[in-house]
Parts: sequence; structure tokens; C-alpha cells
Amino acid sequence: MLRLITFGGLRLEATDGRSSLLDAQRKSLGLLVLLAGAGARGASRDKLLAWLWPESSDERARGALKQMLHGIKRELEVPRLTLGARELRLNPEAITSDLADFEAALARGNPEGAVAVYRGPFLDGFHLRDVPEFERWVEEERSRLARAAAGALESLATRAAEAGDHRDAADWWRRLTAHDPFSARAALGLMAALTAVGDRAGALHCAGSYERRMEEELGVPPDPAVAAFAREIRAGAGAAVTPPPPSPATLPLAGAASATPAPPAAALPLAAGQAEIPTPRGGAAGPRIPRRALAYALGGAALAVAAYIGASASGLFEPAAPKAGAARAAPAIAVLPFLDLSPDHDAEYFSDGFAEELITALTQVDGLRVVARTSSFAFRDAKLDVAEIGRRLNVPYVLEGSVRTAGTQLRITAQLINAADNYHLWARTYVRELNDIFAIQEEISRAIVDALELELVGSSRARLASQAPADMAAYHDYLRGRYYFNAREPHALDSALHYYERAVAIDPRFAPAHAGLAEALTQRSALGFAPPNDAMPRARRSALRALELDPELSAAHAALGHVQTWYEWDWSGAEASFERALALGPANAAAHHWYSVYLASVGRLAEAIAANERAIELDPVAVLLRTTLGIRHYLARDYQRALDEFQATLELAPAHGPALAWRGVVLAQVGDAASAVSAADRGYHEAPWPMVGAWRAYAYAAAGRSTEARAQLRALEEQGRDGIVPASVVARAYGALGERDAAFTWLERAYRERDGWLSFLAVDPAFDPLRADPRFGQLLARLGLPSVRSRVRAGSRRPSSMPARAPPYAARETRGALRRSAAAHRRCQGAGCPARKCRHSMASSVRVSSV
Repeated sequence: MLRLITFGGLRLEATDGRSSLLDAQRKSLGLLVLLAGAGARGASRDKLLAWLWPESSDERARGALKQMLHGIKRELEVPRLTLGARELRLNPEAITSDLADFEAALARGNPEGAVAVYRGPFLDGFHLRDVPEFERWVEEERSRLARAAAGALESLATRAAEAGDHRDAADWWRRLTAHDPFSARAALGLMAALTAVGDRAGALHCAGSYERRMEEELGVPPDPAVAAFAREIRAGAGAAVTPPPPSPATLPLAGAASATPAPPAAALPLAAGQAEIPTPRGGAAGPRIPRRALAYALGGAALAVAAYIGASASGLFEPAAPKAGAARAAPAIAVLPFLDLSPDHDAEYFSDGFAEELITALTQVDGLRVVARTSSFAFRDAKLDVAEIGRRLNVPYVLEGSVRTAGTQLRITAQLINAADNYHLWARTYVRELNDIFAIQEEISRAIVDALELELVGSSRARLASQAPADMAAYHDYLRGRYYFNAREPHALDSALHYYERAVAIDPRFAPAHAGLAEALTQRSALGFAPPNDAMPRARRSALRALELDPELSAAHAALGHVQTWYEWDWSGAEASFERALALGPANAAAHHWYSVYLASVGRLAEAIAANERAIELDPVAVLLRTTLGIRHYLARDYQRALDEFQATLELAPAHGPALAWRGVVLAQVGDAASAVSAADRGYHEAPWPMVGAWRAYAYAAAGRSTEARAQLRALEEQGRDGIVPASVVARAYGALGERDAAFTWLERAYRERDGWLSFLAVDPAFDPLRADPRFGQLLARLGLPSVRSRVRAGSRRPSSMPARAPPYAARETRGALRRSAAAHRRCQGAGCPARKCRHSMASSVRVSSV
């Protein structure tokens, strides 16, 4: 009988006294480990080939696997080492493993047995050179098993405490602190157990040790809950044995221990503003993108992930439990960023782009929910296994893989995994020429459709691969543009424009590059980095050119709708563009987001909230979308809900300047002057953009701090001589100061400059001080919005420019948005919905805020 030891290292032992078998054959040991990890279900040969021979052709890899299995049997003198034909598994009568015993103990509910087997990190110190897929699997398994061991230790400690055996509880907590010395949960548990047995000195020593480890080894403040509990112990507050919960922001990344403990969110380089992501080196280099900018721009970086994962302890982003008798949910998938395995590691833009193209292709499949790029890519640096990522994103399937480019050669490995049990449903390696990238994309997409037993219908049959450019150089520049565009930071957007323009110049008929150029131009204008009169006409031309080349490009329709809403104030045209964009790309989170801007502008606030929430469903970790949801509630005058949404944003990314500034705006609106000024100051400190400075001036003015407001306004006016100042936001500040003439002077400038924030003129509470002035009504009429104001008040009429139809989001009860507006119910009645059957009838008792 043979015994495979995987915890604390890797070795193969025999009961007859032989030990360290196969020591010189590391790949053979790796194969045995993979089979042990597969358990009773086994591992397919395709999966083993993808893990151990990703660089070999299929024929060579199959031959190598067959030869290796034969060699192991001969070396170990075990004729039946494995069982099964298609799915290989270890023969339990020939070889056992501590990994199998650990899993079995957990399955039986025997945490003590599991802890007895766990002797150290999984495969500690064992590596296979030049086998990156195996290394990735080991890292995921190591993290998963370490968390399981931590959970078992905590279970034993809790069980002992509940039984009144606090000494045993202290022993278990002590083992957990050794397992994960940076866990605030473990420190608090040990402190409570020691206090319960009267060892207050030991509890305080534990607190001090934890604080020193955090400060000296990680360089970050310790969890405040530990210090608070220590103060209670010093004060002699009875027999305090129930510590406060650890702060979500300082929980370990995995929610428990990890083999290599991850620092809390505050310890990540992102928060310090120093670390940078690499610049693609496969062409003209653009500026590096500071990671801090990613945190407060549009999210999707490591800080947001860390806080998001930690926040699950409080249930903030936990998926709702399915209702009894509910129908089986539609399949859902997350496509993780593919690893860049190129020799110089200089093609991350290409591996990211390939994964993003797969996301776009899969959104065309009817009945498949696909997590948007921002959320799935947010887990790039999180040391989590696939099962945990699937749980966080509430998806049952995850696609991962790697890309290796060398000259004109391309190697792509892809694996579709069932997140519930880490079982590989499908795996394959493609070795092709670079020009075959689009064929590979389509093959992978169709393989996923087949594996999930979905059916391609209608136009989705023809749209599972991106349009191929006439020149691959144009495609590379397009992918570089996407890489920078996803940062949404001023210099990065400049680089995105540069690469998109190069792609268009190389291949003028490549529609996606024209659409990307339109998106980048609209974003630069919307974020206040480019004058609207310069950026938006160019964006319109690019979007129309993209649609001329490909009328079914959802991103181009959405970009055109953005221009029509934010610049042209063409309300009927914008609605048509967004409806077309969403018909072609129902999973296009950006289209849902910008549609919500249009809906809010024309006074359809309940639908705007639901559209924004739909975008969040598709892209749950996108910081921007949570910020804009708070803005939608602010426009609907639901200030408490707005504050709740901004707080949720700041739990994801504490340094998100726009969310902080907007929190200041709402706090000023409800009369909390001190908190408003503090939030606005912090927001401007984190994001010193003219846009954020303008909202800071408004927060000062609305809070009654006129001296500071005027100082900020003077600074903005000085900036306006050389740069871009959001004139309508400055007008809001002057209105709050009671200076109407100055306010209307700036509103006229906003109209001339086509300031997009003027789109909210009919619904923004900040304009209330100006509504009685005749000039305000005249400006509404020039914008084509006079009927919106009366409809928001009455809740019964649509603007004359809007075609009559039932609201597209009326059937969605996303997070209670429609419960907050009786207008949704009235619109349903207007479309012929029987009141007694309308699911929105509950809204009729809720007050609708009027303008």
C-alpha cells in the first residue's frame, strides 16, 4: 500500500518501509497529486493534458501521459494504479492520500479529524518548472484547503466555547492564530477565550502581538475591533467574552486563513498610491496607469476586490437564497482574465483583450448570463480558488485560461470549470497562427454552449466571434486601446485614443475600433477631461462610422445614445439608440448605465434606478455603477437611500473621490453641514479633478459655508481660463449661495459648451433655488425638457417627444427600486396593465418626490 503525503510538502511513502518514492520524477508526483485532488470523480485525460503538457501538441501530450502512467506502475510495482477509462482516478486499494482523508473528514462533519491530517500548506515548497497551469491549480487548491483548515479550527474553538471549555477554546484559537497570524477574527477569538479563563494579561498580550504584526510586517493599522476589545479588558468590563466583530475592510482576503496570508484591504499597494500596472510593450508605449487612479476612477482594481470580498462577512453582497419551489436559474458564467505566459510577459493587453472578446461573444447567447468585465477581472490578483470566485459573483461556471504569444505563434489554453466542485467540464489547448485568434474565440464560445447544453438561436449563431480586421496590427492596437480605456483615468484615456486612432488609420473598415474610439471620446468628455464641443462631435462621427460598417454593434449604438443624451439633448433619438443597443447586447452593462442617465434626464426616475441596478447585476463590483446608483436616488430625492449607496461604494473603495464628493452633496442637502464639508474635502483630496472640485463648491454652498464655497469657485474660475470646468455644476453652487444672476450666467455658459450635467436640469434638487425664475423655464424649453418637469410632478404624462410604450424596466423588481415610485404603477396602468394584477401596485402607497 502506498501513501501520498501532500500537506507540508510532497512525498510518496510505502508501508513496507520504502519512502521518498519517485523523488526524482517530479512531474510523475504532480500527476499523482492531480489524480488525488480529483477524488472519486476522477480527472479527464484532456484536463490532465492541459495541466501538465500545455506546450505540446495533443498527440504528443497523450503519448507522454500514457508513457508516464506506464512508468509509474512499473517503478512502484503497482499494476492497477488507476481506475476508469475516460475519467482517471487513483485506485484506493493501491494508494491513499492525506488529501482524500482531509476531504472525507470535512464531509463527515469531523473537523478534529481534518485538523489532525492538515500538517502544513498544500504542496509546500513543491514546484514544477515551466508548467504554469499546474502551478495555478496548486495555488488555488492551497488557498482553498488553507481556508478549510481555518474553518475547521474555528469550528472546534466555537464548539469548545459553547460547551464552556474555554481552555480548549483558547488552544484551538491559538492554533488558528499560528495558522493565520494576520486574522483579526482569530485574535479576537483568542482574546475572548483567555478573558473567559481569567487570563486578561494573556488576552492583552495577544492584542499587542497582533497589532505589532500588522504594523511591523504589513505596515498597516490593525483592526480597530481588536484595540476596542483590549480597552474593554483593561477597563475590567465584567467577564467580557463576546468580542466585537472584525471590521469588514480588514478581514483576510479569503474570508479566513490562507497559506500565504493576504494583507487587509488597507495594506494593498493600491491604497498607498504607489504601485503601477505594466505598460504594454508590444508597440508605442503609453503612460503607466497608477493603481490608485483605478480605485477612484471606475473601480475594478485590487482594493475594490479586497473590500468586496471582506464585506461578504456582513452579508452585503451575498447572493439571495433561492425561494422554495423556484425554477432552476439560467446558466451564468464569469470569464476570468487569461494569464499572459508570453516569454517577456509583455502581452497582457492581448490576453486581457482575448478574455474580454470572449465575454462579448458569450453575451450573444440567449439564456446565458455573463458577468461583465469589470467584475470578473477584479479577481485578477485575489488569491481565491474558482469555487470562491463563483460564489462571490453568484455564478455556477467559470472560464479561465492562458495565452502565450511568440512571434506569429499563438498558444491558448482554456478550461470551463463547475465552481461548485472545481470539476472541469471542458478543457483544451490551441496551438495556431496568430491570425487564427478569431476562429479560436468562436471554437471556445461554441464549446461552452455545448458544455452547458444551450442552444444558439437567431443572430447569435453568427456573432460568437469578433469581426476580423484586415490587418492584425490594427487588432493589436485596438486591444491596447481597450486595455487603457478600462482604466478610465485621464492619461490612460489619452493612450486609449492614441491606439484606437492608430487602429482606425491602419484598417478604416474595422468597426470595433471606430466604436472604441467613440466610447473613449464620450468618456473623456463625461469625466471632464475634454471639452464637449471637441470630443462629442468626433464621438458621433466615430459611432456612425462603426454602425455604417456593422449595424449590429451594440457598443456603437450605446455610444451614439450617450452623445444624444449628454451632448445633443436629442431625447427621442437617444431612447431609440439605447433600445437598439440593449436589443443587440442585453448584457451590455455600459448601455444599461447610460440608458439610466437618459431615463433620469427625462424624469423617468424609477426606471432610471432599475436600469442602473440592472447594470450592477451584470457588473457587481464596478465602483462607478454603485456611485451612479446613489446619484439616481439623489435625483429621486430619496436622500437616505442615496447615502446608503454611496456608503456601499466606499466600502468597496474607501478612496473613491467621486463617491465621497457626492456623499458631501447629499449630506449638505439634508442639513448635516459638518459631515458634508468633511466628505467633500476628502473627495477632492482623493480626486482633484475640476468636476469633483465643482461638486465640492456646491457642497460648501449648500452647507452654508459661503466663504469656503466662494474660494473654491474662484479657484475653478481660474482653472476655467486654461482647462475644463463643468459650468452647470458651478451654476448649482451659485444658486445655493443665492446669487441667481451668476448662476444663470454659468448656465448660459453650460448651454454654449454643451455641458452634459445640464441634462439633469429638470430633476436635480440642486436647481430648486432657481426654478421660480422665468429664465429657468426658458432654458428647460431650449433643452426640450419642459414637459418632463410637469410629468414628474403629476406622474401621469409622458413628454410629448417620447413614444408611448410600457417602461422597459417595469417588470423588474431590482432591490426595491420600483417599490419607491407610484409613477411606475401609473405607467403600467397607462399601458393597459390591470391594477389588481400589477406587481407594482405596492408602490401606490409610496410618496413620489416632485420637482
